[in-house]
Amino acid sequence: MRKTIGGFLLVLGLLLNGQPVPAEEIRISGERKIQLKSPPVDLAVSVNGNWIYALDREGDILVYSGDGKLAGRVPTGERGSRIKVGPAEDVLLLTNPEKNSLRVVTLDFVKDIRTEGSPFKGPKDAPIVITEFTEFQCPHCAALAPVLRQVHEKYPDQVKIVFKNFLLKNHRFGAMAAAAALAADHQGSFWPFHDRLFENGRELSDERIKNISIELGLNQEKFLRDMRHPETMRRIGRDLEDAQKAGVKGVPSLFVNGRGVRDRSLNGIVAMIEEELRKITIVEKECAECTEKKNP
Repeated sequence: MRKTIGGFLLVLGLLLNGQPVPAEEIRISGERKIQLKSPPVDLAVSVNGNWIYALDREGDILVYSGDGKLAGRVPTGERGSRIKVGPAEDVLLLTNPEKNSLRVVTLDFVKDIRTEGSPFKGPKDAPIVITEFTEFQCPHCAALAPVLRQVHEKYPDQVKIVFKNFLLKNHRFGAMAAAAALAADHQGSFWPFHDRLFENGRELSDERIKNISIELGLNQEKFLRDMRHPETMRRIGRDLEDAQKAGVKGVPSLFVNGRGVRDRSLNGIVAMIEEELRKITIVEKECAECTEKKNP
């Protein structure tokens, strides 16, 4: 009995002193081997554990996914540097003691986002695809709507804007508004309904949503049937799955050809579109030159 009490007091004392309780045995419960392309100089892991960064002797950052697949190589030209993860998973800090320098590097993770079956405006095969994750009771999302309207007017033949839902728990009518907009889509009125919902975002209610459908002249029987249909809920669920895969944490979230948009102002979005268009022009030029060489 005394030994039991003594052992208990020893463990309690260790816990109170902040000391770890020694384990009788420690085993490896899991292991994953990653074969690096070149010897690493330094390693870092993203905050959420999704990415592993290996800095090699040439100053290249090798980016591996959490399951060990090489996602890409980013040249930095910084030999002899050390690497640390910054405040976000896409921000890296490169320190070079010899040069007494610190570089803050922001990476672009291009996401492959499913857009089939989602409402869109613009050409179906447009070279630039803007994917928007949003919610109808979000005031910041409402403020972004006219900006995207300007983008559509500026690039009517080059940009496709795709709408995807991202529901917020603290918004009572967010799910109902999302279902109503998708129901309106069955009658060719998604975007008018979309605009009216954002205009009334702070005053949304069951009655207001119904009144919008009446004002737009929608067939009420079909509208209510489509709104309650299980497929409508499945479409919203797919949007939430796609948001999770894309790493969306809040709304509004925008992606231009899979690249996350940090500056959601009109100028910021236009700058990214122009950059993507320049890349496409370069690729098309290179392809044309290759064709000429093959067929002189």
